[in-house]
Amino acid sequence: MKTKKKKPIWQVSLVLVTIILIVLFWVYRTQTVWVGSENYQRISGTAAKTLVVVYSRTGNTMSTAKEVMDAIKQRKEMWP
Repeated sequence: MKTKKKKPIWQVSLVLVTIILIVLFWVYRTQTVWVGSENYQRISGTAAKTLVVVYSRTGNTMSTAKEVMDAIKQRKEMWP
């Protein structure tokens, strides 16, 4: 009877390390390479009516947005 040869542990380890290194290099390159894009062009010529759009899981961003809105309201009241 023929028996199957077992692969030495170092060969399996070498393949795993190679795969991990390739994945790490790919992630590094995709996260550090800058891709240029065109400058932003507004579609509308009129000013937007929305001042702050916010999504917050903790509430910190929401309180900051509220402070910004309150400051703008106070400024409008001071300078009609």
